[in-house]
Amino acid sequence: MNYYSEYSEDEWIDRNLNLPEKGVYVDCGAAYPFLRSNTAFLRERGWKGVAIEGNPYYLPEWTSNLVIAVLSQNPEARFDYHYAPDLSGIRPEGTPVRCRTLESILIEYGIEKVDFLSLDLEGSEFDALLSMNIARHEPSIIVSEYATAGKSDDWRVRDYLNTLGYKQVHQTVANAIYTK
Repeated sequence: MNYYSEYSEDEWIDRNLNLPEKGVYVDCGAAYPFLRSNTAFLRERGWKGVAIEGNPYYLPEWTSNLVIAVLSQNPEARFDYHYAPDLSGIRPEGTPVRCRTLESILIEYGIEKVDFLSLDLEGSEFDALLSMNIARHEPSIIVSEYATAGKSDDWRVRDYLNTLGYKQVHQTVANAIYTK
């Protein structure tokens, strides 16, 4: 089995959580298809899903399955296309862009149940999570970045998920893993 996550989140999940043989993933902030990916090991197992990325820089890296969209519950935001593409994200100094909700993408792709949700949006994880109907899609496993370079740790995703019955089961230097 190959693993690709930046801090071995995928390996920890594979060894410690009960993953179904096949499932559906949603990768928000997908960047490269394999480098530092929380979902590449699932694709290799034959899982289906959708990868979402705000920066079109990554489009040539993907053969399919990539949606270029900035996720937010707000209709517009400013997106910074950073010179280091991995650091691109919603920032006040960015270019004005139209946003999509995560819910609209899930509906477009006919995704009902989400088995694995990955959020790596350089500080916009909470806003993206609020843009989906989590009760409708009921993700079994959620990996969310809480430590973004140049920003203080953001625990709003954890606090929100706790109110919905999720619990944090693992933490790395930048990401937390939740299950329900």
